[in-house]
Formats: sequence, C-alpha cells, structure tokens
Amino acid sequence: MSYIAEIKNHIISFIASVYQSHPEFSQIIKKITIECNVDVKRSSFGDCSTNAPLIIAKMINCSPETVGKKFVENFSKNDQFFDSVIYSPNGFVNFIFISKVYDVIVATFLKNELALISKVNDPKEINVEFVSANPTGPLHVGHARGGIIGDTLVRILRAKGHKVASEFYINDHGNQIKKLGESLKARYQNICGSESVLPDGGYKGEYLVDCAQKLFTGYQNKLLDNSIEWFSEFAKDEMLKDINETLDEYKISFDKWFSENSLYDDGSVPSIAQWLLEKGYAYHLEDKSLWFKASSLCGDSEDWVICRANGEYTYTASDLAYLKNKIDRGFTTLIMVLGQDHHGFAKRMKQITSLFSEDVSLEVILYQMVTVTDKGQLMRLSKRSGNIIALYDIVKTVGSDAARFFYLNRDAGTHLDFDVHRALEHSEHNPVFYIQYAIVRMKSILRSAHELKIAWNFISDEEEIGYHYQQNERILIRKVDSFDTMLDTICCTRSTYLLANYTSHLASLFHSFYNSSSCLHDENRSAVKKRVRLVALLQKTMTIATELLGITSPEVM
Repeated sequence: MSYIAEIKNHIISFIASVYQSHPEFSQIIKKITIECNVDVKRSSFGDCSTNAPLIIAKMINCSPETVGKKFVENFSKNDQFFDSVIYSPNGFVNFIFISKVYDVIVATFLKNELALISKVNDPKEINVEFVSANPTGPLHVGHARGGIIGDTLVRILRAKGHKVASEFYINDHGNQIKKLGESLKARYQNICGSESVLPDGGYKGEYLVDCAQKLFTGYQNKLLDNSIEWFSEFAKDEMLKDINETLDEYKISFDKWFSENSLYDDGSVPSIAQWLLEKGYAYHLEDKSLWFKASSLCGDSEDWVICRANGEYTYTASDLAYLKNKIDRGFTTLIMVLGQDHHGFAKRMKQITSLFSEDVSLEVILYQMVTVTDKGQLMRLSKRSGNIIALYDIVKTVGSDAARFFYLNRDAGTHLDFDVHRALEHSEHNPVFYIQYAIVRMKSILRSAHELKIAWNFISDEEEIGYHYQQNERILIRKVDSFDTMLDTICCTRSTYLLANYTSHLASLFHSFYNSSSCLHDENRSAVKKRVRLVALLQKTMTIATELLGITSPEVM
C-alpha cells in the first residue's frame, strides 16, 4: 500500500467512525471519492480532495457545510498527515499534507522501486489473444493497434503479478489458405512464362510476386506440377515468417502460436461438435447438417451452422473448439483484442463461454479503425501489400518507439489518426520525443550529481527540515505515487491508453519543473539533495513506464 493510500484510509476511517451506524452507509461510502490532485489547476485546491460532505449531507439530510466542519475540526488537531484542512463552499474538503509525507514517499520508493508496482493478492491465469492476423499477407495498420493494446496489457498484467500467456491464433484452415496457394501458383507460373491469371478472390499484393520469385530462384520451373496444397503451405509459412519479423521489429513476441489446423489434426473440431450434440446444445437437420441452438441459448436471431450437409465444418466450429481448448488449458480469464468489425463475433463468444464453464470469463477489447496521415494528407496504400498500409512500412518510417506509442495514445474505442509527420518531429509536439528527452535530462542530472559528489542517497533530519518541497515538486511526487493506482485501473478496465497518457503527463510535469528549478546549483544544499532525490525517483518511474510501453529509455539524444 502506498503512503497516500494509507492517508486515504485514514480519512475513510474517520468517516466510518462518525457515520457507519447509518443504515445507508454501506451504499453511500461507495460514492465518496478521495482524489489526489496531480495537475496544476486542481492543485490550487490542495494536495488531496474529497466529495464526502456532498454525499454524506444527502444521507443525513443536512448541509454539506455542517459535515465539512466536522472534517476540519477532526483533522486540524495536530494530525499526523495534514498541515491544514479546508472546507470549500462547493461541498468538498481539501487537504494539504505536511512536508514529511513527501519525504516518506520519496524515501520509500527510492529504497524499494518494487513498491512502485504492488502485486495482486489473487493472481489469475490469463490468456490474452491478439493480432491473430490471417497468414495471407503482411500485417497492416489495424493489426498494429491491436498488437500494441494486447502487448502492453500483457506487460502490465505480468508486472502486477498475474500469470499471463500471450497467444496468436493462426487461421490456417479453409478456403482462404487454398486461395493463397492458388494465387502463389499463378504468380509462379507467370514468372515461368505462363499467362495464368489470379483466381477469383485471389491475393493481388506484390508480396506474392516476391514469394514466387523466391521459388523460381531456388527451383526454376521444377515446381509447376506441385499441388495447390504444396503452394498453400509454402505461402502460409512465408507469410508467417513475414508476420513474425514485422512483430519482432514492433517488439512483440508471443508465448504461443496456435494453429487452427491443429484443432482438426487432434480431433478437437469433431469432438466439440459431438459434445454440443450430447449436451443438447446442437441438433441435426434432415440433410445431416449440424446446427448450434444460438437463438434459444444465446438470444441470437438465428441458429449457427456447425457442420454443413457435405461434412465440412464451419469457422464457428473451429472457434468453439479453440475456446474450449483455452478453458481446458486452465485459463480462468480469456481476453481477446479484435477489430470493431468483430462486434457480432465477440457477443457470440461471450455468450457461449458460460456454456463451457461458469468459472471462466471472456472479455473482448474492440478497437476502432486507424487512419494514417502525413502532413494532413492520407498516406498512400502500399503497392507491396495490395490494398493496405503495411505495419512494416510504418515501423521503418517512424521507428518502433513512435509506432508503439502513437498506436496506444487513444482509447481503443475511438478512431485513431496516426500522424506520421508528428511522429517524426523532434519537439514537444511529439510525445515520444518529449518523454525520451525527459529521461535523458533526468539521467544527465544524476550523472552531474555524481560528478559533483552530491550525497543525495541519505538526507539527515536537519536537511529534511531545511527544505520543504515546492508546489511543482509536490505535484510530481503525487503523480509518481498514483502510478500503481493507474496500473490497477488498467488491470480492471483494460484501458491501456492510460499508461501512455500518464507517461506523457509525467514527462510534461518534469519539463516544467526542470525549466523553473535549479536542481544542482541552489545555495540551499538541502534543496539540491531533495531535488536530485526526486529526479532519481522520476527516472525510476519513467524507466518502468517506458518498459511497460515497450519503448526505449535513451542515455543521450
């Protein structure tokens, strides 16, 4: 528990001691907020504020001022945490911490940086599936957004102590793979001198021309008689290699690459169909096709076909078999990161999970579309990739750090405009540059402090009294203290963009502090030591934050 969390509990304990006997207290306490003020505007109200007078006044039918005065009277008597407590006419109580609070926070985190991220008491077995692009072409900018959301969530959940497995589901079964093989064979035949044309619905990207050229370079025209299945397998492997290399550039790796084909090879698909039938969740029609009772079990508008009359299983059968496989592997929380166009699929999977197990939850994070612009103009489509903008091109253009941050810097549920020009700027208009520049400045201050032999690791009682943190420094410390709470919020809401916002805001607060304060050359030696200690804490926090974001922390720029 952070020191400020302890202070919040101190306030809650007072509220409970006075009002707990009221019959509505258990419901009212949930509406009471105690917020630390971590921006300049709100800090004018104090270090910490609560809406308790407004909430309690309604409960006991009196004025907020009456309740507020009780707070002031109680906490103004030589309180261990508060220098002053003020009731505001807007119904809030504002608290100003004694200087010792900030000394304790900084000292605690510097002694044990692990305290910056507390571990959960009940770690869960979590499976996070993301990207899962069809192995029929290069990754595009939509996959990029799903990739950074999933990868960052995995990093945060692991940092909090959960047991997390990241997974890529390979859709390598069915007609799309056959079309891929037919498309590659046609391209290969063209290189060998034939006038073969692409099949209807074939893949037109230049990447298959490159793939065919690779075959011709290695085998000349010796593969003309090879089957479509052979070309399909070769093309799939090449596409997966390309996908893996792009993800590696993007700093994403997976614990498991799960093949859809494996569900057919090990009998999982026919097995799930039989299981559904035995449970009464599915039925046969006269033509022997098998249907899942989605209308009655899931409230869907119609039932879903599991197996067609010709004995061919549908994608739905694979999806259900894959879902059951995850549950059988012992995961209690399943998370899928999908594009917004999977809304209907997400609803279906959530509904059916409860049929498999009441102890397993399925969450689906849906992200909106991405538009890529350069100086306000839409970026041209990639010829190599066909009708898409390839992730590989974006990463090579702006770098992995900028790509990761810009794709994460908005709520998944909102449209994202990726501005390539802004991502390449070396100014405060580029949040990645501004974050990394802040880290470089922090490291420079700490190197200079070492050279100047400033012994900031230990501060005597006299030095603690000799300098009290200023308002901008107090804001920075409160912001650091809120880091773990912010991560807890992400774990609960899966809102990974909050980490990007937090890191950007902390960098901005630091730059303001840097420009207004002399860290190393103040005549007050106590002030110098405390400021260097603060910079050391900020550098630790920023390093952890950037590691979770998957972006680098440079030494110089």
